[in-house]
Amino acid sequence: MNLISRAVALLRADDPLRVELIPNLRVIQSLSEVSELSWADRALTEAVEAAATTGDRRLAAHALVQRGLLRLFTEANVTSQEILQTAQQAIDAFEVLGDELGLARAWRLAAQGHYLARVAEASAEAAERALDHARRAGDRLEQVEVVEWLLIALLFGPCPAVEGGDRCRRLLRDVAGRPELKARVAGALAWFEAAQGNVETSRELLADARRAMDDHGEIIGFVTFYGASTLMLADDQAEAEALLHVGYDGLRRMGRTGHYGAIALRLAQLSYAKGLLEEAETYLEEVPRRLRANDVWDQSHWRAERAKILARRGEFAPGEQLVREAVAFATASDFLTAQADASLDVGEVLRLAGRHEEAAAAIADAINLYDRKGNISASSRARDVLEELQRGQGEHPRGRA
Repeated sequence: MNLISRAVALLRADDPLRVELIPNLRVIQSLSEVSELSWADRALTEAVEAAATTGDRRLAAHALVQRGLLRLFTEANVTSQEILQTAQQAIDAFEVLGDELGLARAWRLAAQGHYLARVAEASAEAAERALDHARRAGDRLEQVEVVEWLLIALLFGPCPAVEGGDRCRRLLRDVAGRPELKARVAGALAWFEAAQGNVETSRELLADARRAMDDHGEIIGFVTFYGASTLMLADDQAEAEALLHVGYDGLRRMGRTGHYGAIALRLAQLSYAKGLLEEAETYLEEVPRRLRANDVWDQSHWRAERAKILARRGEFAPGEQLVREAVAFATASDFLTAQADASLDVGEVLRLAGRHEEAAAAIADAINLYDRKGNISASSRARDVLEELQRGQGEHPRGRA
Protein backbone atom coordinates (compact mmCIF):
# COMPACT_ATOMS: atom_id res chain seq x y z
CA MET A 1 0.00 0.00 0.00
CA ASN A 2 1.55 3.35 -1.05
CA LEU A 3 1.55 6.64 0.86
CA ILE A 4 -1.59 7.95 -0.84
CA SER A 5 -3.62 4.85 0.01
CA ARG A 6 -2.40 5.03 3.61
CA ALA A 7 -3.45 8.65 3.88
CA VAL A 8 -6.87 7.87 2.44
CA ALA A 9 -7.35 4.99 4.88
CA LEU A 10 -6.81 7.34 7.83
CA LEU A 11 -9.65 9.68 6.80
CA ARG A 12 -13.35 9.26 7.46
CA ALA A 13 -15.49 8.13 4.53
CA ASP A 14 -17.35 11.47 4.45
CA ASP A 15 -14.18 13.60 4.58
CA PRO A 16 -13.87 15.55 1.25
CA LEU A 17 -10.08 15.35 1.52
CA ARG A 18 -10.38 11.59 1.01
CA VAL A 19 -11.77 12.19 -2.48
CA GLU A 20 -9.34 15.05 -3.17
CA LEU A 21 -6.41 12.69 -2.73
CA ILE A 22 -7.71 10.32 -5.40
CA PRO A 23 -6.97 12.65 -8.35
CA ASN A 24 -3.33 11.75 -7.78
CA LEU A 25 -4.27 8.49 -9.50
CA ARG A 26 -3.95 10.43 -12.74
CA VAL A 27 -0.24 10.46 -11.98
CA ILE A 28 0.30 7.12 -10.27
CA GLN A 29 -1.80 5.05 -12.67
CA SER A 30 1.12 5.17 -15.11
CA LEU A 31 3.38 3.76 -12.40
CA SER A 32 1.10 1.10 -10.95
CA GLU A 33 -0.49 -2.11 -11.98
CA VAL A 34 -4.27 -1.88 -12.18
CA SER A 35 -4.58 -4.54 -9.47
CA GLU A 36 -2.88 -2.14 -7.05
CA LEU A 37 -5.66 0.42 -7.37
CA SER A 38 -8.45 -1.54 -5.67
CA TRP A 39 -8.02 0.58 -2.55
CA ALA A 40 -9.00 3.68 -4.53
CA ASP A 41 -12.21 2.08 -5.78
CA ARG A 42 -13.13 1.11 -2.22
CA ALA A 43 -12.43 4.61 -0.95
CA LEU A 44 -14.52 6.26 -3.63
CA THR A 45 -17.40 3.81 -3.21
CA GLU A 46 -17.41 4.48 0.53
CA ALA A 47 -17.40 8.23 -0.15
CA VAL A 48 -20.45 7.93 -2.43
CA GLU A 49 -22.29 5.93 0.21
CA ALA A 50 -21.34 8.38 2.97
CA ALA A 51 -22.46 11.35 0.88
CA ALA A 52 -25.81 9.67 0.26
CA THR A 53 -26.26 9.33 4.01
CA THR A 54 -25.28 12.91 4.87
CA GLY A 55 -26.85 14.55 1.82
CA ASP A 56 -23.53 16.10 0.77
CA ARG A 57 -24.20 16.62 -2.96
CA ARG A 58 -20.78 18.10 -3.66
CA LEU A 59 -18.93 15.15 -2.12
CA ALA A 60 -21.16 12.69 -3.96
CA ALA A 61 -20.55 14.34 -7.32
CA HIS A 62 -16.77 14.54 -6.86
CA ALA A 63 -16.62 10.91 -5.76
CA LEU A 64 -18.72 9.79 -8.73
CA VAL A 65 -16.48 11.62 -11.19
CA GLN A 66 -13.28 10.31 -9.66
CA ARG A 67 -14.68 6.79 -9.63
CA GLY A 68 -15.64 7.18 -13.28
CA LEU A 69 -12.09 8.21 -14.17
CA LEU A 70 -10.74 5.27 -12.18
CA ARG A 71 -13.03 2.83 -13.99
CA LEU A 72 -11.46 3.82 -17.30
CA PHE A 73 -8.21 2.25 -16.08
CA THR A 74 -9.50 -0.64 -14.00
CA GLU A 75 -12.64 -2.01 -15.70
CA ALA A 76 -12.13 -3.45 -19.16
CA ASN A 77 -15.89 -3.71 -19.74
CA VAL A 78 -16.86 -0.19 -18.75
CA THR A 79 -18.96 1.41 -21.52
CA SER A 80 -18.92 4.90 -22.95
CA GLN A 81 -22.62 5.20 -22.14
CA GLU A 82 -21.94 4.56 -18.44
CA ILE A 83 -19.12 7.09 -18.37
CA LEU A 84 -21.11 9.76 -20.21
CA GLN A 85 -24.13 9.22 -17.97
CA THR A 86 -21.98 9.68 -14.85
CA ALA A 87 -20.36 12.77 -16.35
CA GLN A 88 -23.70 14.40 -17.16
CA GLN A 89 -25.05 13.62 -13.69
CA ALA A 90 -22.00 15.30 -12.16
CA ILE A 91 -22.15 18.28 -14.54
CA ASP A 92 -25.76 18.93 -13.55
CA ALA A 93 -24.80 18.88 -9.86
CA PHE A 94 -21.69 21.03 -10.21
CA GLU A 95 -23.54 23.67 -12.27
CA VAL A 96 -26.01 24.11 -9.44
CA LEU A 97 -23.16 24.23 -6.90
CA GLY A 98 -21.03 26.60 -8.99
CA ASP A 99 -18.06 24.25 -8.55
CA GLU A 100 -15.51 25.09 -11.29
CA LEU A 101 -13.07 22.31 -10.39
CA GLY A 102 -15.91 19.81 -10.31
CA LEU A 103 -17.07 20.98 -13.74
CA ALA A 104 -13.51 20.65 -15.09
CA ARG A 105 -13.28 17.07 -13.89
CA ALA A 106 -16.79 16.17 -15.03
CA TRP A 107 -16.23 17.57 -18.53
CA ARG A 108 -12.89 15.75 -18.67
CA LEU A 109 -14.74 12.56 -17.82
CA ALA A 110 -17.18 13.36 -20.64
CA ALA A 111 -14.22 13.83 -22.99
CA GLN A 112 -12.90 10.43 -21.93
CA GLY A 113 -16.35 8.91 -22.46
CA HIS A 114 -16.48 10.20 -26.03
CA TYR A 115 -12.93 8.98 -26.60
CA LEU A 116 -13.94 5.55 -25.31
CA ALA A 117 -16.77 5.67 -27.86
CA ARG A 118 -14.06 6.43 -30.46
CA VAL A 119 -15.50 9.85 -31.31
CA ALA A 120 -12.54 12.21 -31.19
CA GLU A 121 -14.45 15.27 -32.40
CA ALA A 122 -16.90 15.15 -29.47
CA SER A 123 -14.00 14.35 -27.13
CA ALA A 124 -12.18 17.50 -28.23
CA GLU A 125 -15.28 19.64 -27.71
CA ALA A 126 -15.77 18.29 -24.17
CA ALA A 127 -12.06 18.77 -23.41
CA GLU A 128 -12.29 22.43 -24.50
CA ARG A 129 -15.07 22.96 -21.96
CA ALA A 130 -13.09 21.12 -19.30
CA LEU A 131 -10.07 23.34 -19.93
CA ASP A 132 -12.14 26.50 -19.57
CA HIS A 133 -13.39 25.38 -16.15
CA ALA A 134 -9.92 24.15 -15.08
CA ARG A 135 -8.49 27.60 -15.81
CA ARG A 136 -11.22 29.26 -13.77
CA ALA A 137 -10.53 26.84 -10.93
CA GLY A 138 -6.78 27.47 -11.17
CA ASP A 139 -6.01 23.75 -10.95
CA ARG A 140 -2.64 23.25 -12.68
CA LEU A 141 -2.63 19.45 -12.70
CA GLU A 142 -6.15 19.35 -14.13
CA GLN A 143 -5.05 21.67 -16.93
CA VAL A 144 -2.18 19.36 -17.87
CA GLU A 145 -4.50 16.35 -18.07
CA VAL A 146 -7.12 18.19 -20.10
CA VAL A 147 -4.65 19.80 -22.52
CA GLU A 148 -3.00 16.48 -23.36
CA TRP A 149 -6.29 14.74 -24.08
CA LEU A 150 -7.52 17.73 -26.08
CA LEU A 151 -4.40 17.59 -28.24
CA ILE A 152 -4.73 13.82 -28.72
CA ALA A 153 -8.34 14.25 -29.89
CA LEU A 154 -7.36 17.03 -32.30
CA LEU A 155 -4.41 15.10 -33.72
CA PHE A 156 -6.08 11.69 -34.07
CA GLY A 157 -9.57 12.89 -34.97
CA PRO A 158 -11.14 14.56 -38.01
CA CYS A 159 -9.95 18.09 -37.17
CA PRO A 160 -8.23 19.38 -40.36
CA ALA A 161 -4.54 20.20 -39.99
CA VAL A 162 -5.05 23.92 -40.68
CA GLU A 163 -7.74 24.23 -37.99
CA GLY A 164 -5.73 22.08 -35.58
CA GLY A 165 -2.74 24.35 -36.05
CA ASP A 166 -4.84 27.44 -35.37
CA ARG A 167 -6.25 25.93 -32.17
CA CYS A 168 -2.75 24.98 -31.00
CA ARG A 169 -1.45 28.49 -31.65
CA ARG A 170 -4.23 29.91 -29.47
CA LEU A 171 -3.36 27.40 -26.76
CA LEU A 172 0.33 28.22 -27.02
CA ARG A 173 -0.38 31.85 -26.12
CA ASP A 174 -2.18 30.71 -22.98
CA VAL A 175 0.54 28.43 -21.58
CA ALA A 176 3.41 30.88 -21.22
CA GLY A 177 5.47 30.05 -18.16
CA ARG A 178 4.20 26.48 -18.04
CA PRO A 179 6.91 24.30 -19.66
CA GLU A 180 4.95 21.07 -19.08
CA LEU A 181 2.09 22.54 -21.13
CA LYS A 182 4.22 24.39 -23.68
CA ALA A 183 6.09 21.18 -24.51
CA ARG A 184 2.85 19.37 -25.32
CA VAL A 185 1.22 22.18 -27.30
CA ALA A 186 4.34 23.08 -29.28
CA GLY A 187 4.85 19.38 -30.04
CA ALA A 188 1.32 19.03 -31.39
CA LEU A 189 1.62 22.25 -33.41
CA ALA A 190 4.89 20.94 -34.90
CA TRP A 191 2.99 17.91 -36.22
CA PHE A 192 0.23 20.04 -37.74
CA GLU A 193 2.83 22.23 -39.46
CA ALA A 194 4.73 19.19 -40.78
CA ALA A 195 1.46 17.72 -42.07
CA GLN A 196 0.96 20.91 -44.10
CA GLY A 197 4.47 20.65 -45.51
CA ASN A 198 5.92 23.47 -43.40
CA VAL A 199 9.02 21.50 -42.46
CA GLU A 200 11.26 24.31 -41.16
CA THR A 201 8.51 25.76 -39.00
CA SER A 202 7.74 22.31 -37.62
CA ARG A 203 11.40 21.76 -36.74
CA GLU A 204 11.58 25.08 -34.88
CA LEU A 205 8.44 24.21 -32.92
CA LEU A 206 9.76 20.75 -32.15
CA ALA A 207 12.99 22.28 -30.84
CA ASP A 208 10.88 24.57 -28.64
CA ALA A 209 8.91 21.56 -27.38
CA ARG A 210 12.06 19.63 -26.51
CA ARG A 211 13.57 22.63 -24.71
CA ALA A 212 10.37 23.04 -22.71
CA MET A 213 10.46 19.35 -21.83
CA ASP A 214 14.05 19.76 -20.64
CA ASP A 215 12.98 22.79 -18.58
CA HIS A 216 10.23 20.66 -17.06
CA GLY A 217 12.91 18.13 -16.13
CA GLU A 218 10.98 15.02 -17.06
CA ILE A 219 10.43 12.90 -20.17
CA ILE A 220 6.95 13.53 -21.57
CA GLY A 221 5.82 10.54 -23.62
CA PHE A 222 3.40 12.66 -25.65
CA VAL A 223 6.21 14.98 -26.79
CA THR A 224 8.47 12.07 -27.69
CA PHE A 225 5.76 10.32 -29.70
CA TYR A 226 4.60 13.37 -31.65
CA GLY A 227 8.11 14.72 -32.02
CA ALA A 228 9.11 11.50 -33.75
CA SER A 229 5.89 11.52 -35.79
CA THR A 230 6.74 15.04 -36.93
CA LEU A 231 10.24 14.00 -37.98
CA MET A 232 8.82 11.04 -39.87
CA LEU A 233 6.52 13.38 -41.79
CA ALA A 234 9.58 15.48 -42.54
CA ASP A 235 11.27 12.31 -43.86
CA ASP A 236 13.96 12.31 -41.19
CA GLN A 237 13.74 8.71 -40.06
CA ALA A 238 17.14 8.60 -38.34
CA GLU A 239 16.42 11.56 -36.04
CA ALA A 240 12.93 10.21 -35.39
CA GLU A 241 14.40 6.90 -34.26
CA ALA A 242 16.90 8.63 -31.99
CA LEU A 243 14.14 10.66 -30.33
CA LEU A 244 11.94 7.58 -29.92
CA HIS A 245 14.75 5.80 -28.10
CA VAL A 246 15.01 8.71 -25.67
CA GLY A 247 11.39 8.17 -24.72
CA TYR A 248 11.44 4.38 -25.00
CA ASP A 249 14.51 3.91 -22.81
CA GLY A 250 13.63 6.68 -20.40
CA LEU A 251 10.04 5.58 -19.78
CA ARG A 252 11.20 2.00 -19.31
CA ARG A 253 13.75 3.05 -16.68
CA MET A 254 11.09 5.05 -14.83
CA GLY A 255 8.61 2.18 -15.02
CA ARG A 256 6.03 4.34 -16.77
CA THR A 257 3.56 3.12 -19.35
CA GLY A 258 2.04 6.34 -20.67
CA HIS A 259 2.54 6.43 -24.48
CA TYR A 260 5.09 3.63 -24.14
CA GLY A 261 3.13 1.28 -26.39
CA ALA A 262 2.69 3.94 -29.08
CA ILE A 263 6.42 4.71 -28.99
CA ALA A 264 7.21 0.98 -29.37
CA LEU A 265 4.87 0.89 -32.38
CA ARG A 266 6.69 3.78 -34.01
CA LEU A 267 9.99 1.97 -33.53
CA ALA A 268 8.45 -1.14 -35.08
CA GLN A 269 7.37 0.92 -38.09
CA LEU A 270 10.86 2.29 -38.58
CA SER A 271 12.42 -1.16 -38.21
CA TYR A 272 10.00 -2.59 -40.78
CA ALA A 273 10.79 0.24 -43.19
CA LYS A 274 14.49 -0.75 -42.96
CA GLY A 275 13.64 -4.40 -43.56
CA LEU A 276 14.53 -5.43 -40.00
CA LEU A 277 11.58 -7.74 -39.44
CA GLU A 278 12.84 -9.49 -36.32
CA GLU A 279 13.61 -6.17 -34.66
CA ALA A 280 10.14 -4.90 -35.59
CA GLU A 281 8.60 -8.02 -34.06
CA THR A 282 10.52 -7.46 -30.84
CA TYR A 283 8.96 -4.02 -30.45
CA LEU A 284 5.51 -5.31 -31.37
CA GLU A 285 5.67 -7.97 -28.67
CA GLU A 286 5.61 -5.23 -26.04
CA VAL A 287 2.41 -3.62 -27.29
CA PRO A 288 -0.60 -5.96 -26.75
CA ARG A 289 -0.41 -6.08 -22.95
CA ARG A 290 -0.42 -2.27 -22.86
CA LEU A 291 -3.47 -1.85 -25.10
CA ARG A 292 -6.81 -0.58 -23.88
CA ALA A 293 -10.11 -0.90 -25.70
CA ASN A 294 -10.24 2.77 -26.71
CA ASP A 295 -6.66 2.94 -28.00
CA VAL A 296 -7.76 3.21 -31.64
CA TRP A 297 -4.36 4.26 -32.99
CA ASP A 298 -2.48 1.57 -31.06
CA GLN A 299 -5.04 -1.16 -31.71
CA SER A 300 -5.14 -0.59 -35.47
CA HIS A 301 -1.42 0.00 -35.96
CA TRP A 302 -0.38 -3.03 -33.94
CA ARG A 303 -2.49 -5.24 -36.19
CA ALA A 304 -1.31 -3.55 -39.37
CA GLU A 305 2.39 -3.75 -38.52
CA ARG A 306 2.09 -7.42 -37.62
CA ALA A 307 0.13 -8.02 -40.84
CA LYS A 308 2.87 -6.53 -43.00
CA ILE A 309 5.50 -8.72 -41.37
CA LEU A 310 3.38 -11.81 -42.05
CA ALA A 311 2.96 -10.74 -45.68
CA ARG A 312 6.71 -10.17 -46.03
CA ARG A 313 7.17 -13.79 -45.01
CA GLY A 314 4.65 -15.02 -47.54
CA GLU A 315 1.83 -15.58 -45.03
CA PHE A 316 -0.64 -13.58 -47.10
CA ALA A 317 -3.96 -14.94 -45.82
CA PRO A 318 -3.34 -14.32 -42.10
CA GLY A 319 -1.66 -11.04 -42.98
CA GLU A 320 -4.68 -9.84 -44.92
CA GLN A 321 -7.06 -10.94 -42.18
CA LEU A 322 -5.10 -8.97 -39.59
CA VAL A 323 -4.80 -5.81 -41.66
CA ARG A 324 -8.53 -5.94 -42.43
CA GLU A 325 -9.10 -6.06 -38.68
CA ALA A 326 -6.98 -2.93 -38.38
CA VAL A 327 -9.15 -1.18 -40.95
CA ALA A 328 -12.34 -2.30 -39.21
CA PHE A 329 -11.08 -1.03 -35.86
CA ALA A 330 -10.09 2.34 -37.32
CA THR A 331 -13.26 2.86 -39.36
CA ALA A 332 -15.42 2.26 -36.28
CA SER A 333 -14.07 5.65 -35.15
CA ASP A 334 -13.59 9.14 -36.57
CA PHE A 335 -9.81 8.81 -36.23
CA LEU A 336 -8.89 9.85 -39.77
CA THR A 337 -5.14 9.29 -39.51
CA ALA A 338 -5.60 5.73 -38.20
CA GLN A 339 -8.05 5.04 -41.02
CA ALA A 340 -5.64 6.41 -43.62
CA ASP A 341 -2.64 4.51 -42.25
CA ALA A 342 -4.63 1.27 -42.11
CA SER A 343 -5.75 1.67 -45.74
CA LEU A 344 -2.17 2.32 -46.80
CA ASP A 345 -1.08 -0.83 -44.97
CA VAL A 346 -3.79 -2.83 -46.73
CA GLY A 347 -2.21 -1.65 -49.94
CA GLU A 348 1.19 -2.86 -48.74
CA VAL A 349 -0.09 -6.33 -47.82
CA LEU A 350 -1.99 -6.72 -51.10
CA ARG A 351 0.99 -5.49 -53.11
CA LEU A 352 3.20 -8.10 -51.48
CA ALA A 353 0.58 -10.70 -52.39
CA GLY A 354 0.77 -9.59 -56.03
CA ARG A 355 -2.77 -8.15 -56.07
CA HIS A 356 -1.77 -4.81 -57.52
CA GLU A 357 -5.14 -3.49 -58.65
CA GLU A 358 -6.66 -4.06 -55.20
CA ALA A 359 -3.57 -2.57 -53.61
CA ALA A 360 -3.91 0.54 -55.76
CA ALA A 361 -7.54 0.96 -54.69
CA ALA A 362 -6.57 0.73 -51.01
CA ILE A 363 -3.79 3.28 -51.44
CA ALA A 364 -6.22 5.61 -53.22
CA ASP A 365 -8.53 5.32 -50.21
CA ALA A 366 -5.62 6.28 -47.95
CA ILE A 367 -4.84 9.33 -50.09
CA ASN A 368 -8.45 10.49 -49.83
CA LEU A 369 -8.37 10.14 -46.03
CA TYR A 370 -5.05 11.97 -45.71
CA ASP A 371 -6.49 14.76 -47.86
CA ARG A 372 -9.54 15.01 -45.60
CA LYS A 373 -7.22 15.44 -42.61
CA GLY A 374 -5.22 18.03 -44.51
CA ASN A 375 -2.11 15.89 -44.13
CA ILE A 376 -0.42 17.04 -47.31
CA SER A 377 2.89 15.37 -46.49
CA ALA A 378 1.42 11.89 -45.93
CA SER A 379 -0.88 12.28 -48.93
CA SER A 380 2.05 13.20 -51.18
CA ARG A 381 4.05 10.22 -49.96
CA ALA A 382 1.12 7.88 -50.53
CA ARG A 383 0.77 9.23 -54.08
CA ASP A 384 4.42 8.38 -54.67
CA VAL A 385 3.76 4.83 -53.46
CA LEU A 386 0.77 4.56 -55.79
CA GLU A 387 2.76 5.83 -58.78
CA GLU A 388 5.56 3.35 -58.08
CA LEU A 389 3.03 0.55 -57.83
CA GLN A 390 1.41 1.52 -61.11
CA ARG A 391 4.83 1.54 -62.77
CA GLY A 392 5.44 -1.93 -61.38
CA GLN A 393 8.33 -0.76 -59.22
CA GLY A 394 6.61 -0.52 -55.83
CA GLU A 395 8.68 -1.15 -52.74
CA HIS A 396 7.30 -1.14 -49.22
CA PRO A 397 6.33 2.38 -48.03
CA ARG A 398 8.71 4.30 -45.87
CA GLY A 399 7.93 5.30 -42.29
CA ARG A 400 5.06 7.77 -42.06
CA ALA A 401 3.10 9.46 -39.34
